[in-house]
Amino acid sequence: MTQITPLYGRLDETEIAALEKRLNLKLPAAYREFLRQNNGGRTEANVFTVPGGWGTSVVNRFFGVQKGATYDLERDRELMEGRYPSKALAIAEDPAGNRILIGTAGKTLGKIYLWDHENEPPDDECTENVDDYSNIHRVADSLDDFLKSLREDGKS
Repeated sequence: MTQITPLYGRLDETEIAALEKRLNLKLPAAYREFLRQNNGGRTEANVFTVPGGWGTSVVNRFFGVQKGATYDLERDRELMEGRYPSKALAIAEDPAGNRILIGTAGKTLGKIYLWDHENEPPDDECTENVDDYSNIHRVADSLDDFLKSLREDGKS
């Protein structure tokens, strides 16, 4: 399993439940556990493959919960409101500003996606809670699979 260097202090169940209430969504079990253990962070093994000929990307940082911090997931959600589907939550970013999303409902629940900001709909077509998946690429069926797939640059 990929080793994460935590970014902020671990969260307990009460803090995670409060986060879900503030976000108005239920987090997938694997992501709840990730927040309990890591609450954001970095990893040396950070390269992942994006299927469909897109190539590879890199996890710059996993978001965590730390009010006012640069990599606070609530802060990022506010900044990105309406730019990616409402049934997803950004859990990380790559160096180019793309987001790594986790599905939070229905058939997307727990799946991991790369949201490509350079191919998002034009501003006049973006509306709050846009549910357009045309610029989103599924990279893993679960958070565990995604973490296991991460590798160091230059390694297969």
